[in-house]
This record gives sequence, C-alpha cells and structure tokens, in this order.
Amino acid sequence: MGETPKDLSEKKLALFEALLSGAGIQHMLDAAFEVLGNPIFVSDMGLNVLCICRDHGRVIKPQDLFGDATDTVLDDAIMAGDLAHVYDSDKTVEGWYPKANRKCIAARVRYNSDLMGHVVVVETNRKFTDEDRELLPTIAQIVSYSMRMRGSNRSQSVPYWNLMRSMLDGSLTDAEECNLMARRAGLKVPERMILLVLRPRKNEGRISPFYLRQQLLNTFAGSFGIEQDDENIHVVNAAPGTERIIATLKKRVYVEPLAIGVSESFGDLLALRDAYCQADAALRLVDVSAGSIVRYRSVMFSHLGEIVRNSGYEQCFSLPELELLQKIDQRDGTSHVDDLAAYLSCGCNVNKAAEMLHVHKNTLYYRLSRISEVSGIDLSDTEECALLALRLRMSGHIPS
Repeated sequence: MGETPKDLSEKKLALFEALLSGAGIQHMLDAAFEVLGNPIFVSDMGLNVLCICRDHGRVIKPQDLFGDATDTVLDDAIMAGDLAHVYDSDKTVEGWYPKANRKCIAARVRYNSDLMGHVVVVETNRKFTDEDRELLPTIAQIVSYSMRMRGSNRSQSVPYWNLMRSMLDGSLTDAEECNLMARRAGLKVPERMILLVLRPRKNEGRISPFYLRQQLLNTFAGSFGIEQDDENIHVVNAAPGTERIIATLKKRVYVEPLAIGVSESFGDLLALRDAYCQADAALRLVDVSAGSIVRYRSVMFSHLGEIVRNSGYEQCFSLPELELLQKIDQRDGTSHVDDLAAYLSCGCNVNKAAEMLHVHKNTLYYRLSRISEVSGIDLSDTEECALLALRLRMSGHIPS
C-alpha cells in the first residue's frame, strides 16, 4: 500500500483513493488498517461480521482480536448499552471490555436515515488517539458507500422476487405453477414454514431493508424473503418451533427499531398471502412498541372480531346476556362488562382479575355474583364462559 499516511488529511485522502479504486470493502478496510494502525471490521446490526481487514495480506479472524472472550464481548457491548449509543448518532463511541482486555471504538454506518451496521476498531497494536476518533465517522461514511454499491446490485437479483410478489398480491393461485416457479428459482421449501413481517416503527431509527434481509438469511439457514413497501417479508423453517425462532430473532437480529409480526405455521407456499394477513394483523391490532415481537395467536380473537365487523354480520354473534349487562352499565353507572371481561381474560382466576382491576378479591366475588344475579350468566359453565370470552374479544373488551 505504500508509505503510511502521516497527518489527518493524508489519511482521508488514502481512504478516498481506496474507495475510488472500486476494489470493494475488503480493500477499503485494508487501507483503513494501514491508516489507523489497528484492526478494523464491519458488522451488521445482527452483530454478524461482514468483513474484516487483513494485516499485510494475512487474514484476521475475530478470535485473533478477542480470544476466548469473542462471544462475551458482544454480550458485554449490548449489556453496557454501547451498541445503542453507537446507533444514536454519528459520533465515535468508545468501550472497554475487561474479559477480552480490549478497548474498542465504533461508529455507525448509515445511508440517510437507514442504519446499515457499524465499524469497529480494536486497540491491539497501538493506543487510540483523538485523530483516530475523529477519523472513524469518515471511515463509516466511506464503508456506507461501498455497502450501498454492493447492495444495489444484489437487491435486483433475488431469483424468487416475482414469485413472492405474485403470491402476496393474490395473482398466483395455481399450485402447480407456484411449485414450478419455486423450483426454477432454486427454492428449497420447508415442510412447514412461518412468515415474519418486520416493519419499521415511526419515529425510530431505521434499518436498511437490504441489510436486514442479509441478517435474516445469515441467521435462519434455508430461509428466504424480500423487501416490499419499506418492510421485510421473510419465510423461515418452522421446525425449531415458534418460541425458539423468536428467541433467535432477539439474540441474532437487531430488532430495536422494528415491530415484528409472526404468523402461524403453514405448509403450502400458496398460503403465503394468508400468513402475511396474520402477521400484519399481529402488528395492527395491538399497540406495538419498537422491539416488539407479536404472535398472531395472541390477536386471533381480535382479528376474528375485525373480520366479523367488516362483514356486516356482527349482530349474528350477539349474546343477549352481554347486551343486558351493557344496558345496566349505561343506566346505573356500573362496570359489569369490564369486571366480567377482566375475570374471563384472567382464565376465571379471581385473584389475578382483582389485581388487574385494583380491587380486593372479596369485592370482585361480590361483583361477579351480582353479574350472575342480574343477567342469568352461569360462571361455572365453562362453555358459556368460553362463548362470553370470544364475544368480548371480538368487541374489544378483552384486549389482545
């Protein structure tokens, strides 16, 4: 690479020359190593290392930098809040990780408001200087440009793009044609699948949809997905089970600025559209915050209620006992419907329901006896309680 640059302007010039050479991110990081004198790597937001510099042609591995503490350094960075600080601004963030006996500096990589990952420099060869800290955001900007050039070409070459779009918009309905398109696209379709919809939350930092897709492909072997309308739609193998899939998402994918809807499992590619409706309902029917992962099963009754209301046949599902309680509440200012809803939503557990309502359990016992007295509802009848709970969920009195 020639003589090592001496001052800040020379260092920036060397980095921009590496970028303009068009040789890619690897060449860029090798140049950054020469400039900084310490190893540097790029990680996506799922903490997967995308590229690491070479030391005069010698390949460097994360284990060379952190030794046996490689995995714990990542956990320590998250627990210390360092990763969150990196993504808060373009400033350089510094952290010390005693288990690895290493100091690191990092800066986020972004394109406009889209977060793409971060660059990390590890203090191994010489101590960090103020010049290093000043230079790192510039390196992050240059890496961003290289990543965008790499991403812009790949995003147009997803072989199953048209297949997934056709299934999602309902234009593909023939099973034989669907399976033929899947084979031509090289898709190995699992026996059972789960659909994830990853949607950015308003007023939260955004993740680049392209690099989010890369995180998901790296995290879930054999998965496939596309970016559409500012969200990621991704199919994963259902074999590990929903809970394990959610745990893997939380551990391996940066979900903080996102809300994620999780469908029920399905076994037919043509059911993809229905699975999308499920995951979408999971995100629409609850007040989700950033980082939330919501299963469709938790909103199924509310979704059923929405479908019934939109069909115009809601009155077909009316229960006279509930209508009577509603009239009494309006007339007398009582809270029979809310009390009943709390009781049923807690699995008919008086202690839990009383805690939810912030009343003594004896008070709730009295209220429930009054409900039975004025409406004729038999709270010892499990079938009747199930029907009441279903109707209350449909009407929104029992939240998801």
